[in-house]
Amino acid sequence: SFSDFAVLYRTDAQSIALCEALARSGMPHKKHSHERLMDQPAVAALMRALEDPPAGENRGRSLESRLVTATTRLVEQAADFDAPALQSAAAQLTMLAQSCGGESDRFLESVAQATEADLWDPRADCVSLLTMHASKGLEFPVLFVVGLEDGILPLRWGSGATATDLAEERRLFYVAMTRAEDRL
Repeated sequence: SFSDFAVLYRTDAQSIALCEALARSGMPHKKHSHERLMDQPAVAALMRALEDPPAGENRGRSLESRLVTATTRLVEQAADFDAPALQSAAAQLTMLAQSCGGESDRFLESVAQATEADLWDPRADCVSLLTMHASKGLEFPVLFVVGLEDGILPLRWGSGATATDLAEERRLFYVAMTRAEDRL
């Protein structure tokens, strides 16, 4: 299935061409990021909406139902986000809320620390696109590592690459290769 495949790349800039190529071919894919969830504008807006509900709206309601209400409220207000971005953010936050057992304090701590890659769902039937950094701790039956050319991997920012920089690039490439379960 598509979920058996992953494509790893060194820099996020490489993902644009990969997403375009997969979209043109009709392959379902999902780009995962190692950036914090709270850095996503739609997630931050939903968290603000959860913190500042209309009077009496949250009384006795579960965290998941409050998230649904906050999402609906933001969509109706025609906030600066499109509905799909808010729905995606709500789905991510709902997964975290469920993993925290609905406990607000644990949820807030999880949201502050979580990245999109932490919420990777192996059941989603799509090709996973991740940076090498975001792939840490994950494994895939079939793995492609792209951009294996001097300047991209190892990444060079000009002529000042030190032995330490090259050692870090080798370590990162090793991490990428060890994400393959069967085929690399």
